[in-house]
Amino acid sequence: MTVAKVISTGISNLGYGGTKSKNPFVDMVGVIATTKSFSFSTVAAAATESGWTDGIKAKTVFPFPQLWDVEDQGVVEVYAESANAKRKKTRKRVRRYKFMFDNAMDVHRAMQSFDNTDLRWFIFDGNNNIKFYKDGDYVKGFSCSMVSVEAMTDASQSGDAPALSSIVVDFDNSNEWDTYGDYITPSWAAKDLEPLTNVYLEQVGVATATDATIRVYSYTGYNAAGAIDKIGIAGLVIADFTATTEAGVDQTAALSAGTPGTMTDNGDGTYTFDAAGLVKGTVNLVAASSLSGGYFDSHFGTADGEATLTITT
Repeated sequence: MTVAKVISTGISNLGYGGTKSKNPFVDMVGVIATTKSFSFSTVAAAATESGWTDGIKAKTVFPFPQLWDVEDQGVVEVYAESANAKRKKTRKRVRRYKFMFDNAMDVHRAMQSFDNTDLRWFIFDGNNNIKFYKDGDYVKGFSCSMVSVEAMTDASQSGDAPALSSIVVDFDNSNEWDTYGDYITPSWAAKDLEPLTNVYLEQVGVATATDATIRVYSYTGYNAAGAIDKIGIAGLVIADFTATTEAGVDQTAALSAGTPGTMTDNGDGTYTFDAAGLVKGTVNLVAASSLSGGYFDSHFGTADGEATLTITT
């Protein structure tokens, strides 16, 4: 018997396990950022849409708008060559992408907060394949070494390019995809995941101890008169609102104490409460994770989302 190295346990079998011999990946159409600690405990959990939507409402998952374009800025493998023409790979490929978006101005401004953040990134393509890093049983996004949010470009004079928002992501470890990567093709569409939208509240008219009307709205700019162009948010329920006194004491129960459980959704973003015993204070929405429906957040910044109740009795 010839003495030989036993190497069979160190080399993988190359037969494909399914019926297709080619990978299913097509053009990249979207990215989803997550906090560094966010993960799914199993692939089955990652295939469940509610796990993603719960993360969105908890502000640990951030779906970006649909991509306008992607520029591959990666660095290919580097090889050293000896004097006798022998080569050795001295550096693996570095993946870097410039993601471009045709954003509304408020989204472009919000994107600035992602500059220099330490996040993980999921990528999905036009076939709804979500790519991920499989760390043991855990499903994670790909780690990054740099996130750079770039200035908005100007629309071209020729009209062949719009003004675009861009974010450049340098991925940290090529092994997360090439050695430990995998993908899922869920039954739901990754492109339909909705990010949170900032909303604001204001008091409409005069509030009394027994009656108050609150408007909930979003906005992206100003109208021709220079006023905020308010977009009403309809469809909320009583449980989506919370109220406190000036001293910070909870008075949520007073909002619908006149006729218990009564609130009128006026269909235009305003809500009228049949109250009892309201005193001067504020009204707000509950945390995004507790809302009955929709992806709205009125807890952005300091008091941006609050309506101040000026009670007259």
